[in-house]
Amino acid sequence: MPIWNPECESMPREGLRKLQSQRLRQIVEYAYQRLPYFERKCKQAGVTPDDIHSLDDLKVLPFTNKGDLREEYPFGTFAVPR
Repeated sequence: MPIWNPECESMPREGLRKLQSQRLRQIVEYAYQRLPYFERKCKQAGVTPDDIHSLDDLKVLPFTNKGDLREEYPFGTFAVPR
């Protein structure tokens, strides 16, 4: 199978972990700023986007559960304007 993106697909493990950590922090910041229910859950858990530094910090993030979806769906789950 050909390699589509050699830089990313053959990245050393440490580089991959760094990239994944950066992207995790970005998506947590994005959700925190745009989803009031996610911000509320993070505050209840005592977590802010500034607390996310690596993949190991996944364990401190609150999960979205079925109850959250029932309460917030559909419009409370929009991260962009309609």
